[in-house]
Amino acid sequence: MLLFDTAMLDERERADAVSASMIDATLSTDLVHHDPADVWLRITSVDVGVVDLTRVAASGMDTTRTSRQVADDEVPTVALSLGVGRRGVIEQDGVEIPAVLSTVNLVELTRPYRSRIPRGTDGWSLKIPLDELALPAGTIARARGGIVTSPVHEVFRQHLRTLGSQAGHLDAGMGNALLGTATVALARALISSAADEERLAREAMADTLLLRVQSYVRAHLSDPGLTPDAIAAAHHVSVRQLYKTFASSGLSLEQWIIALRLEGARRDLARPDSRQRTIAAVGRRWGFPNPSHFTQRFRAAYGMTPREWRALQLEGR
Repeated sequence: MLLFDTAMLDERERADAVSASMIDATLSTDLVHHDPADVWLRITSVDVGVVDLTRVAASGMDTTRTSRQVADDEVPTVALSLGVGRRGVIEQDGVEIPAVLSTVNLVELTRPYRSRIPRGTDGWSLKIPLDELALPAGTIARARGGIVTSPVHEVFRQHLRTLGSQAGHLDAGMGNALLGTATVALARALISSAADEERLAREAMADTLLLRVQSYVRAHLSDPGLTPDAIAAAHHVSVRQLYKTFASSGLSLEQWIIALRLEGARRDLARPDSRQRTIAAVGRRWGFPNPSHFTQRFRAAYGMTPREWRALQLEGR
């Protein structure tokens, strides 16, 4: 849902309106524009269960929240952000963290902090109530400088990117609430592992194993070495535990991977720029080295052969 866009305002009103909107979005209370003649902002937001997913695209500005300005009645909130743009800076509790391209940053919005937002910053943030994370006191402070070194960082980064890309399709149904719960669990794993708290990290990693494996599989679908043994080894679990995790969610690991690979092959066969490749080559790219086996699997899934599907796409049907 679009919350604010300076394109809808007169230029003379933008600076004050941007200041007010950024204060609402970031809970900062002091804001300085880098160039008062170049001020613009666009904010969109969607609820993902108990989590607030917000996108901010902005001109350059510095935001500050001091200890005097922290209100006692606000719900303690953590923001995990993925910036896209130039290098910025976030500082909290004396720890200064560069806000580098495509890395996740952590800040407690309802505690003192400062940030430098470069012109052209455009990224997504997840705002999570601290109570939902259920972390011991001090864990977030210990995690702040180690987020990018967490073994969960890449999975969480991809998860946040996916949420952002699908924000326009998220609704308020049960699936959305479950997605919010899964997102909180993944955030707990990220923060506790970054804080190097072994027990918490172990519990959180177990809770998010399915999410982490699914992210890993999607990133390695075309790898011919993507086997249950390889997946289990990459996540430091036994093959038995891997199967049990999928079974508890009503999924078959092998069948789920095959379905993803078939869908990838189906998309490739429909692309105009893939028509120079043979059907067998497309099948091999998606983990089906045997052309006959690929055709059988494809027909069982879609009711037609890969050749028939490609012909329909060539006809524009």
